[in-house]
Amino acid sequence: MLLRSTLSLTIFFFSLIAQSQNVIYSYTFDSNVQGWETQSLSNAGYWDWTSNGKADQGTYWDSRPSIDETSNGALVYDGDYMISSNQGEPGSTYSTAITSPILDFSSYSRVYIKFNQYFRNYESSTSLEVSTDSGLSWNTIDINEDVKRNVETSNKDYEIIDISDFAANELEVNVRFLFDGQYYFWIVDDIYFYDEYPVIPTYPSFIGEYLTEHGYPYKVDDAGWPYIPNEAIVNFVPGTPESVKGALRKEVGAIVKETCVCNTLETWLFLDSLLEGAIGLSSNGLTTGADEQISTSTTASEIDDIDFNKYVKGDLTVGPFVQPDIEDILDAHKPSKGKSPLKIAIIDTGIDILHKRLNNVLYKSQDIPYNQLDDDENCYPDNYVGWNFVDDNNNASDDHGHGTHVAGIVEQYVQPLYKNQKVQIIPYKTHDSKGLANLFDVTCAMYQSIKDKVSVVNCSWGFYGNESAVLKTAILQAYKRNITVVAATGNDSIYLVDSQQYPACYKLPNVISVGSYNIDRTDGIVINSLFSNFSAKFVDVLAPGVSIYSTVPYNSYDYKTGTSMAAPAVAGIAARKYLMGYTDPVAVKSSILDDAQDHDHLTFEVLSGNVLLDADYNFETIDVTISEISNGTSDQNFKKREGFNMNIMDVSIKRLNKQITLEFGADYNNVRTYIINAQGQILRSDEKKNIHAGTVEIINLDALSVGLYFLRINEKVFEFAIF
Repeated sequence: MLLRSTLSLTIFFFSLIAQSQNVIYSYTFDSNVQGWETQSLSNAGYWDWTSNGKADQGTYWDSRPSIDETSNGALVYDGDYMISSNQGEPGSTYSTAITSPILDFSSYSRVYIKFNQYFRNYESSTSLEVSTDSGLSWNTIDINEDVKRNVETSNKDYEIIDISDFAANELEVNVRFLFDGQYYFWIVDDIYFYDEYPVIPTYPSFIGEYLTEHGYPYKVDDAGWPYIPNEAIVNFVPGTPESVKGALRKEVGAIVKETCVCNTLETWLFLDSLLEGAIGLSSNGLTTGADEQISTSTTASEIDDIDFNKYVKGDLTVGPFVQPDIEDILDAHKPSKGKSPLKIAIIDTGIDILHKRLNNVLYKSQDIPYNQLDDDENCYPDNYVGWNFVDDNNNASDDHGHGTHVAGIVEQYVQPLYKNQKVQIIPYKTHDSKGLANLFDVTCAMYQSIKDKVSVVNCSWGFYGNESAVLKTAILQAYKRNITVVAATGNDSIYLVDSQQYPACYKLPNVISVGSYNIDRTDGIVINSLFSNFSAKFVDVLAPGVSIYSTVPYNSYDYKTGTSMAAPAVAGIAARKYLMGYTDPVAVKSSILDDAQDHDHLTFEVLSGNVLLDADYNFETIDVTISEISNGTSDQNFKKREGFNMNIMDVSIKRLNKQITLEFGADYNNVRTYIINAQGQILRSDEKKNIHAGTVEIINLDALSVGLYFLRINEKVFEFAIF
């Protein structure tokens, strides 16, 4: 209880308050035009209402779907029909608009319009126009400028436009959609006006709210998960010639945005301006955007995998830290000596490379500084300590805090080993200062772990919706290199049978999916943490994930909670399994699950009720040296935790194996001692009155299993570990 009063918890998840996106006006056109009127500006073209959301009366509609495939009605300008019905002459140009009723925005300082559209071009232009003087003058906003001849948008396309400069605080506003030119059609549906930038719905909803709040552009796939607009990740068949790659990009209207790991992967950026269909009129045409182009590209035999560049969530909070200069990192750069250590990759927000607790456990490459050469032949020059995939540079420092905390947990489990450089950690920074990553960067990091010959990869992050073939292939390649991937199952209290989070839910032989447990205070039994996603089908094991104390940047420590904290505990255990002689990820996983206790009351939440309690860590015996702390002097085995309020107390503390000796150097009226585990639970307490100088107290630790603990003497707190 007393310890918890000192905690500064970082909450594992949050409930974002959605922006006050009040809908001012809405027009769904389900049954009629809702007061919108046609204006023919030249020739006799007209807009119409259609009940099926199609422009299917003309010659060139072919078998296209309706706008957004679920439309009950929409506004349609069908230029093709104007000609095919003999209401116009071939080659004629029409300038026709459909105009809203009068809109009152006098009470709003911001006004946004969102609408769905389906546009196909031959030789035409489209625009949104705003008037505040009853249509005497119009302010024009061009739309679809890059959609070339015989090219169309997706039928699920939408636009969000800020019209505040023209409409905000205005009493009488008209808005109109203007089609100007020849052929084919423009369908508009579900027009909404908002007083704040609208949040596009996602599943779960908080991810869309967070992206909108922080200004990340996104679209949503058919499972409700957001991705970066107009981007795709492409994994070519090894050996595909560059000429073939270039021809495929040209076919779908894409350019290379970035590559990684010696061109293992590419990110394609789809540009409407690169697409142009046949010269004459045609029923068939190219489609802009990533949706159709990804579908088209899957038929190419040269492409192994292609996917949307999805957003990947970690700890969605804004990091308060600043990266140090690369020169400071270089000063701390001391390459590893002797035999190659067992390496653990942490794919996350980076690591505080200058943290005193972590410096000795960090892997330092053999890359020669400042020569801009790839001396260690791992695809990146001057990558002294890991790589920053966010900014594509060699500064993998942590500007968020999550990755450093994860690294500190791994460090606690491998601590007795890194002194001899048997285990070291490589940071791959894939998540930015707000806790977000994208699928390209995390997949690149997975391939980089293969290149750097790691044994364990920790993934305290994930995404929902459809699984990614690109990432799955990378993890399978890691399996072929005997790499174990440990993945957090997520913190959204979701039943994973209903909605999977990846990579934890990949049913792959080298993936260990980890949820969080804690102890019920009332019954004293192990329970699945309330926040932890669950399902015996997808969760392999539960590990400690509540109020875990670990490193954060600036040589500090803090508590964090979540499956992100449970996963690195298992990653550290996996590393120790490799050091015990295991070489196959299947054997590593099997051994860890064998170590776990079966809790029958948890068989719905986790496979076989598997829980890794401290007593389950059946590792080789490691000799514990005598550790001594006197008034704050510490060593690595028994150390004062920074961040606690330390009252001055004259006490000498000695430890030999599982016994602690306290020798008091002064008189005290009242001394309370506590043994506390890493989850903040008080395991033992004792109170002594009238302690005299020279008094010796013995604390027996025989009942404690392998793990991290705290000794508290009044307000003085020390850390120790039992192995």
